[in-house]
Amino acid sequence: GALRNLGWWRQLNGCPTASPTIISYGSYSIHLHTGCADGSQAALVDIPTAGHYCFASFPPHVNTTQLAWDFVQQFNLPLPNSPPPLWPVPSSPSPSPSPSL
Repeated sequence: GALRNLGWWRQLNGCPTASPTIISYGSYSIHLHTGCADGSQAALVDIPTAGHYCFASFPPHVNTTQLAWDFVQQFNLPLPNSPPPLWPVPSSPSPSPSPSL
């Protein structure tokens, strides 16, 4: 299930340890792998009483959307190349030939 999926992300991200750090926050905990390749991490939010209904409107009222945003906003991926412009870029005008005398 979820822990096996976390293990897959740990391997994919090149995390050095097989056991995550577990940080408890009362009604939920976060299983976190740090020190992974290129500054990446792997994390799992565990809400034991929520089952598959892990929305803020259901008990234990954990805002999983905010937790996910707090996690992903730490990271960025550089664009491999600049995307092409959405419209043609005008070229610089060529100099006019000088009239010959």
